[in-house]
Order: sequence, then C-alpha cells, then structure tokens
Amino acid sequence: MSLPMLTADKANHAVYGLLVFLAAALLCGRHARLAAALAAGLLKEAADWWGNRRAAHAGQLAAHSVDALDVAATCSLAAMCWAALPLIGV
Repeated sequence: MSLPMLTADKANHAVYGLLVFLAAALLCGRHARLAAALAAGLLKEAADWWGNRRAAHAGQLAAHSVDALDVAATCSLAAMCWAALPLIGV
C-alpha cells in the first residue's frame, strides 16, 4: 500500500503557510500565528481569482486555479504546529 502523494502546488502551499506561521511567531501571539497562515492562504487565492478575472477581461486563459483546498493546504502544517505548541510548553 502506498501513501497518497501531494501535488507540488499543495506542498508549496503547506510550506509557505508554515513559513508565514514561523515568521508570525516572532511578532504575534499563539492564535495570531495561525490566523496569519489562514490570511496568507486566503490572500493567495484572492490574488489568483483577481488575476484570472483580469486575464479573462484581456481575452487570455486563466493562469491559476482558485481552490479552497489550497487554503486548507496553506494552513495544514501551521495548524499542526499550532496544536503541538501546548504539548511542548510554548
């Protein structure tokens, strides 16, 4: 039995969400760190939607897909770290 593989896009979202979470850890409290990762995912998908809209007005094909699972992927590693913080006493 093999484990399911993440697409490169979802893996990138997860890594960048974790980086946003870690950067927010330098500046924010525990809950704001997770909110920053969520905001990053939402803003990225909003930017993709806006870019697709502009491309459609210019008669071009959409460059990016807009996917709620991308937002979930962006928050996934950040949520795991967020949940683990009380276990390690942080």
